[in-house]
Amino acid sequence: MPKSAKTPLPPLDIKQRYTVDEALRYLRTSRAQLYKLIAKGSLHTLKEGARRYIPGSEIARRSGYVPEGIKPFYAAGGMFRDEPGDE
Repeated sequence: MPKSAKTPLPPLDIKQRYTVDEALRYLRTSRAQLYKLIAKGSLHTLKEGARRYIPGSEIARRSGYVPEGIKPFYAAGGMFRDEPGDE
């Protein structure tokens, strides 16, 4: 059984940076697909020397994850509201 199947993922921290291997687990995608997203500019990364990191905010954006305690915003008519239908 692969290690990823045994160990549950900790909650995603949007202020943290993650290695490629960690990002693969959060995004549940293949390494090839992840690098395609990076090459297309669909996933922004940080480089530190030869190492590449993916910001937690990028993982959250790509996966649609909304951290606990943060309300999503809905755009309507150029205005942002907390919930659809709020005036």
